[in-house]
Amino acid sequence: MTTRPLDIASHLATDHEPLGRMRRALVVAVLVLAALLRIVALDTHPLPYHQDELSDIYDGYSIATTGADRAGQRFPILARGMGPGGFTPALNLYICAITSSIGGLSVWVMRMPAVIGGLASVWLVFLLARRLMGSTGGILAMAFVAFSPIHILYSRQLHMGVFLQPLYTVLILYLLDRCLVAARSPSSYRAGLMGVGVLGFAIGSSSFTYVSCRITAPLLALVALVWIVIAYRAQGKPWRHLLQTTAILVGSVVIGASPTIYSAIAMPDRFFARGGHLIPSLGQGVEWWAKWLGRNLADNLDPNYLFFSFGEHYQLSIARLGVAALPFLYIGMVSIVVGSIVRRDPRLAIIPIGMAIALVPGVICRGNPSPMRTSGVWVLYPIICAYGTIVVGRWIDRMLRSVFVGLGSVNADRAGGLVRRRVAIATVTTAIALCGLGYAVRYAQRPDLQRIDSQYFFVEIGRWLRDHGHEYERVYIDRRGLFGYLYIAAFSGMTPVEYQQTPREGYVSPVGWDYVERLGRYHFKSSEQAQTDWIKAGQKRPWLVIRSLEDMTELLPRNEITASRR
Repeated sequence: MTTRPLDIASHLATDHEPLGRMRRALVVAVLVLAALLRIVALDTHPLPYHQDELSDIYDGYSIATTGADRAGQRFPILARGMGPGGFTPALNLYICAITSSIGGLSVWVMRMPAVIGGLASVWLVFLLARRLMGSTGGILAMAFVAFSPIHILYSRQLHMGVFLQPLYTVLILYLLDRCLVAARSPSSYRAGLMGVGVLGFAIGSSSFTYVSCRITAPLLALVALVWIVIAYRAQGKPWRHLLQTTAILVGSVVIGASPTIYSAIAMPDRFFARGGHLIPSLGQGVEWWAKWLGRNLADNLDPNYLFFSFGEHYQLSIARLGVAALPFLYIGMVSIVVGSIVRRDPRLAIIPIGMAIALVPGVICRGNPSPMRTSGVWVLYPIICAYGTIVVGRWIDRMLRSVFVGLGSVNADRAGGLVRRRVAIATVTTAIALCGLGYAVRYAQRPDLQRIDSQYFFVEIGRWLRDHGHEYERVYIDRRGLFGYLYIAAFSGMTPVEYQQTPREGYVSPVGWDYVERLGRYHFKSSEQAQTDWIKAGQKRPWLVIRSLEDMTELLPRNEITASRR
């Protein structure tokens, strides 16, 4: 069914019909450039791997080959990951299991689901924005997200916190808009029921993607329920239809969320293991909470955080929105809220309310701002930027109309149409140049940025040991880092079966993370401890101490310590 976009789109969109040839070409060009920015050098930019990314990948590889994750749990609902304090939803593990079955542990292949999910969210942003603002609004939103620095980076990492959450966010809002439109039509009741079912399942299953989605999924379900009830009553639908629709919505949410619901009931200790310490006590008082939430919200909307802090890790992120979006984001935020209130149109309110829900996990937790917790919001900011661009275009259009009419020398409509097209093209071009290509060049020229949140030294050591480690009875790795044992297992060629059967020694930290000090013949201890153990063992077999690939020491049976391979 073709729907009429919001009136504001008419200020830049000259048609509400299917895309013309030029606009189709622009959409294809943006998609192609978006794909290139997400696929080229996927295995080295960023360098492999963030430890959470590797944890899911190796667990998925283990499920594909043994039917159990690396901890030995068969087909888990919650993955133990890095320790008993890190249980997380296991959906990403099964995606990794499918991918590793196709291409093994290749970095490029394992990250491809993130690329596909990122491009799918770019396309859904276009579809949703086009429904709300017309074809020009859709193209502008698509350009802003396709060349958004943070979205590019998140589309190049198979990380549980940033891979699926943005895709689910825009998908749910797109499906919700379709349901609201269907509710206004007297002839689409059956089709509307099917759409409501798909919407509910998407909301429910989103809770199985990441811990923060356990907060956003119920809020989205509540908003969808309220909006659909309001839409049905506004159209005078029979109560029977309303009850059937709400029952299907609630039922499909429960079905989609069934793994989450089951794990919360059957294994509450695991379900609440991760992230509980990040939320302050509810007994702090209303005044304290008001200040806490206000400060955290301001931090998440701070211009320096959103636009200018390039080169800061902020949990997986080295840049967020491109500076070209700066004026349009804040203008769009104010305009879209005011517009939804003035028009009383729930369709327009989808975006600001969706943004508010996506920000909730970050706003209520300690350690803000955290783009990983709020990863669902980064696909909504481009839509708001597109709305702000259209508002600015309307202002310019009105001003120039009055000037041209006053001069009386140029037809106002012709002049206005020319200006509108130029504003749209200029905005898209700016977004491409500043938010996409400029970011890519700057990032490619900074090796230090490619290593942010990556422990590539463990990857290099693991690969070296795969080829040479068999020569040594023990290998001591004297290198500080997080969860080095997992990197060595993955890149030294240790299969999941071998990993599960290999003796391990270590301890669990107070917050619940595993610290493995020994994985078979690999020891994660200091070089001083290696010397002590070597003497106690009788100095009979060759050992190797690795500080880095440039600094290795062999402990040889003839009781000599010699500098070795570089």
